[in-house]
Amino acid sequence: TDLGAVPVGPACTIEEALTFIDAREFDAVLLDANLHNRSSEPVAQRLARESIPYVVVTGYNAISWQTAPAKLVAKPYTDLEIADALRAVLHSPVGSV
Repeated sequence: TDLGAVPVGPACTIEEALTFIDAREFDAVLLDANLHNRSSEPVAQRLARESIPYVVVTGYNAISWQTAPAKLVAKPYTDLEIADALRAVLHSPVGSV
């Protein structure tokens, strides 16, 4: 990509997302707030536990489970918004975004 990222996925379910986390190393993750009609909170919790920065994308104004270092980007979003959010979480100390 233009950011120098190598996309992995998509993971369409919570289980697939957790399997990706177990099998690979990530610099950052773009996570939809819902995967296959289920809250992605378990994935966000795992990412936070493993200190993997992530950005949550959602059609909601807010999500109650958003855990640092997550950054929230509302749908519809632009490529620039995603790029800015990923840069923010990649260049911030864990938990400070």
